[in-house]
Amino acid sequence: MMFDYASFAERLRRLRLDRRMTQEKMARTFGIRTVHYAYMEMGKLLPGLPLLVRMAKFFGVTTDYLLGIEALPAQAKPAV
Repeated sequence: MMFDYASFAERLRRLRLDRRMTQEKMARTFGIRTVHYAYMEMGKLLPGLPLLVRMAKFFGVTTDYLLGIEALPAQAKPAV
């Protein structure tokens, strides 16, 4: 499976909603501006590698899952 912006955006959105968090709260969690986080959920912006890794750890998934390369999330424990 190849990477695509839409898969990343949808997975990021779904993971956030599963945790009942706002885009603003997610942005604060990752130390970025809310508009940047919103652009990621719209598929207009990708995180840099360090942020992508932090997001994967926070959500308890692999970077490949976030990027849409893997179909199923890893069974890692999410960060608290």
